Amino acid sequence: MTQDPSRPHVPPKSSAPGKTVVPAPVVFPDGPPTPEMLVAAHGELSATAGILANVQRLLRRDDTTTSDIAELLRLDAALASRLVRISNSTFFKRGQSCSSLEDALIRIGFAEINEVVSLVAGAALISKPLHAYGKSALRFWHEAVGCAVAASLIAERLDEDVGTAYTAGLFHLLGRPAMDAYLRQKKPDLFLEDAGFPVNYVVSERMALGFSQSVVAALFLEQLKFPQQLVDSVRLQDESLLSGTESPRMRYVLTAARMLYEEEFGDKGGTPACAEAVLNLVQLPMGAYREIEPRFKSSIERAIQISYY
Repeated sequence: MTQDPSRPHVPPKSSAPGKTVVPAPVVFPDGPPTPEMLVAAHGELSATAGILANVQRLLRRDDTTTSDIAELLRLDAALASRLVRISNSTFFKRGQSCSSLEDALIRIGFAEINEVVSLVAGAALISKPLHAYGKSALRFWHEAVGCAVAASLIAERLDEDVGTAYTAGLFHLLGRPAMDAYLRQKKPDLFLEDAGFPVNYVVSERMALGFSQSVVAALFLEQLKFPQQLVDSVRLQDESLLSGTESPRMRYVLTAARMLYEEEFGDKGGTPACAEAVLNLVQLPMGAYREIEPRFKSSIERAIQISYY
């Protein structure tokens, strides 16, 4: 990502020229893959993502100090250096420049450590071009960050765990790179089709591979030892809203976050017909949902710019 952080930017909408998935399962000569196969083929995720899971565990404890978090973050020298640089950016800089990790964390503050570490950790995993989805790396990253910001704002309004919501939003599409890599290798002329919210690419993914990316994303998050509530919310995100499947409330926070992002930046745009149903499930009045929109637009721009430092 090379976007100038001083200039607000909305990436162009997706473009996937060529063939799309037809309404029939795709046949692979060597047999259908499984989510576990895709996870294994993708290899180990960035160690930085694993550190993020441990940072979140520390932040949930009442007795955690800045030194505790700094000790953990020092395990990744590149991450620690990046955090010091971000603390000296225009978003956080106050007075003299920070030179140590402890000073950087104090300046960023406990309330924003999860967001900043998440952005740094997520960039290595999510800012990738997706051939089968017709998405540039910037477009994919923008969608992930946008849903993270939306989820955190909705969770704050509902008095839910803001850190868990932010991470669920950021990593809710973590299965896409593995899906894309497999399809690029086996069916390079196949493109997935976005049917719009709330389905999006789910039908195409299931026709192509027999499962949606949410299952793969949940396996990756389990591998990184994220909390079960977060894992379940991501795994269940593609289930029908009326399926009757018992879901954690955070799953519906994630669904509402996806809806907010799609309204503003999605390929289809506009308020979906199911908006009232989604907000009823998350127990968020439409008026309160609309009040979140101005903060969402300014917060996503700030988060995107922070991620460039």
